[in-house]
Amino acid sequence: HRLGIADCLRVEGTILCRRGDLQRGCRQLRQAMDRYKEIKLKLGVAETLMQLGFAHMNAPQGVVYFEQSLSIRREASDLAGEAQCLRALGDLHTYLGNTRAAIKCWQDKLNLNRELGHHDAVKMCLEHLCALFTRVEEYARVADCAQQLRDIAIQNEDVDGETKAMVLTGKSQLSMGNRLGALELLSEALVKCQDDPVQRSEQLLVREAEILDKLAQIHLANGDDALARRELDALDKLKKKLGKDMLRGVVSESVHKRHLRRKIFSLMP
Repeated sequence: HRLGIADCLRVEGTILCRRGDLQRGCRQLRQAMDRYKEIKLKLGVAETLMQLGFAHMNAPQGVVYFEQSLSIRREASDLAGEAQCLRALGDLHTYLGNTRAAIKCWQDKLNLNRELGHHDAVKMCLEHLCALFTRVEEYARVADCAQQLRDIAIQNEDVDGETKAMVLTGKSQLSMGNRLGALELLSEALVKCQDDPVQRSEQLLVREAEILDKLAQIHLANGDDALARRELDALDKLKKKLGKDMLRGVVSESVHKRHLRRKIFSLMP
């Protein structure tokens, strides 16, 4: 009977919080937590703390609730609940700008999902880690995570996923000053994108445009105007095929402007 009351209070509190009535919702959730503590149901307490964390998803107080929930779940060996809690905590730390703390959460979640055999979740963790390591400019670790993503994509015969990972690695190499390594990797990725022109998806064409843009940047930096022009001409054809809106935020207009500037100066007497 007491368990049923606690469950009802938790569900009611969760619904109220989701509807925006945080004051009443959190009051219900705290009452539920007291009931769970009375009957010594730790996972009930952990779940209620999790819901209190979601109710404070844009504030540091949410971190406190999620960490308390995480501690109980680890003590109870609730691996699935631990993974769920780590994701919520990682998302909140990211939102609050606590990048190092977010990285720790996603690394812990990555290891846990590998232990549980959740392959899709492993991929998601690696994607988040790539973004977070990029934020703190740890490009060697971005490249490491991207290589793991590429291995997963190869296993799944996912060409778009593989080329996406190769672009990430190429960008990381470029940021580390390894222009030659980036050039070789991006050139290989371009070949993979163009390997089957009949079956190429729209998503793969967008990836091809991104690669051409990066290759043009490298060629211009190397002073290879002819090679840059080749990549930019191919990119222009894709723009006409896909439309500018599809490539907004994917390709850099500054590359085209710099290339045009060089062409104008080369024509001047």
